[in-house]
Amino acid sequence: LFAQLNMDFVGNLDYAQNVNDIWGYVSPDGTEYALVGTQSGVSVVSLEDAANPVELFFVEGEETTWRDMKTWGTTGYSVCDNCPDGLLVMDLSDLPNSMPFFFWNDIPDSTFQSAHNIFIDEFGYGYLCGTNLDGGQTIYFDAFTTPGMPSFIDYGPPEYAHDIYVRDNIMYASEISAGQLGVYDVSD
Repeated sequence: LFAQLNMDFVGNLDYAQNVNDIWGYVSPDGTEYALVGTQSGVSVVSLEDAANPVELFFVEGEETTWRDMKTWGTTGYSVCDNCPDGLLVMDLSDLPNSMPFFFWNDIPDSTFQSAHNIFIDEFGYGYLCGTNLDGGQTIYFDAFTTPGMPSFIDYGPPEYAHDIYVRDNIMYASEISAGQLGVYDVSD
C-alpha cells in the first residue's frame, strides 16, 4: 500500500471476488456508506468507522464484470451489464438495520434486462444506457415522484451509449459504437 501527496490510507475491506465500481451514500444521520459493485452482486458497506469498514448487506445478482450504482434520496439503484437482473432498487432509509430491495424491469413492450451504466440528474430523472434493448437504447425513468418506486418515462436514442452525463436538461452520451459524442435536449 502507498499514500499519495495529501492522502493517507485509512482502511479497506477485502472481497473474495473482483470489484468493479463504487458509489457513496450519506444517511440522514450523517453516517457514510459505500455501495460496491462486485462480480456477483452489490455490497453495502458501513463506513461509520472508516478504518474498519463493515459489509452490512449483500444483494446477489447474476455474474458480470460490470455494475454501476447511483442514489436518489434514500434509494440506491444498480444495473449490471450482460445479465438479466434489470434495475436493482434498494431502500437505504433504515440503514444499518435493514435494506429491503427488489429488481425492476417494468418497461412497456420490451425485454429490458441489463444496462452498462446509470445516471440520475439533479431533478431525479434516471437514465439507463448501454441496455440490452435494440441498439443499446437508453431508457428514461422517474426516481422522484414516488421515491423508491421508479416509473418508466420513455426511450432515448437507439444508440449504444457507454456512459452518459446529464445537466440542465442536456444529455451528453458517449456513443462508443458510433465513435461520437451525442448531445441531446431532454427537457421534454
